[in-house]
Amino acid sequence: KFDTQLEKSLQALAMIEKRKEKRKLSSMYHNIGNAYLNLKQYRKSLDYCLLAMKSHKQYGGNLYLNRVLATIGQDYDYMKMKDSALFYYERAVTESVKQNDQYAEAAIYGYMGNVYANNNNFTAMLEVSEKSLSLARELQSRQLLASSLYNLAYANYYKNEQSKAKRYIYEALEIAKKDSLQDELRNIYSI
Repeated sequence: KFDTQLEKSLQALAMIEKRKEKRKLSSMYHNIGNAYLNLKQYRKSLDYCLLAMKSHKQYGGNLYLNRVLATIGQDYDYMKMKDSALFYYERAVTESVKQNDQYAEAAIYGYMGNVYANNNNFTAMLEVSEKSLSLARELQSRQLLASSLYNLAYANYYKNEQSKAKRYIYEALEIAKKDSLQDELRNIYSI
């Protein structure tokens, strides 16, 4: 119910502005940006995420700058501005490492892998997918694990490393089936 998410977030923003709670603005702008991202309104999402960055710089209060940066990267990626997407993803990874937010770091490597795949840069895709896989194993996140394994299979497939691709894809498939990970299953079956 992304429309409802947006509606409620805009109502909350109005209350925060009325109360002049400036340290809460950055997080609220990011929430609104995420709602627009989910609604596939990438320009509006980007605008609110950039407001989140500006507001944090002025007033502080956002504990998840890495995730704001990642959302900005996603917006640019969906708008087909790959260089900008990678720029913000790299900043998001750096911030994630600073914050010790390994889950976000692993997910961002996955986003980067998608950009590299779309640019046929499978060597770079392998590199970030291996980092994502390592973090997924450490965090014991089966969803991240399935996604990372899929990305490794995809990159190896297009690098003509068929035996590696098969090994990774079957491991990903086993996890996705067992955990009913629908998005991952769709991706896995496509490769």
